[in-house]
Amino acid sequence: MSADLFKNALFLWDKIEYVVPDKEFKPEYEDDELAEAVRFFAKKYVPSQFGNYWWWRTWQI
Repeated sequence: MSADLFKNALFLWDKIEYVVPDKEFKPEYEDDELAEAVRFFAKKYVPSQFGNYWWWRTWQI
């Protein structure tokens, strides 16, 4: 992820989530400023077994 992409994402959306394989995953960034911004403003998202897709829940009803 680049710093420009992160800035644009913050401008466009109220929250930023990024997919990780598990809760303990720690991303590494070459840019220290970007790493700090991600730590403060972004949230890890660990997908469930089926994923959090609205179509899956509506299909099951």
